[in-house]
Amino acid sequence: MSNDDAADAGFGTAQSSVDTGGTTNDIYIGPESSAITIGGTPAEGDLVVFQIYRDVSDAGDTMAVDARLHGIHIYLTTNAATDA
Repeated sequence: MSNDDAADAGFGTAQSSVDTGGTTNDIYIGPESSAITIGGTPAEGDLVVFQIYRDVSDAGDTMAVDARLHGIHIYLTTNAATDA
């Protein structure tokens, strides 16, 4: 989002990361998701927002304990030869 853009900009296509866990207060590091494309047409200096959530309605979510997000790794790739 750029200066003076609407704050309700759409997100890109959702991606998922599936891991096995289930012990309360253990740390689980999930696998890398598929590539995420930022929605809209971001320009240098824009604000980028990521929405991260647990989809408990997904049939694959069988973990019976609460989950907390402590951090994420972001791997950034560009098509330019330089980031200048």
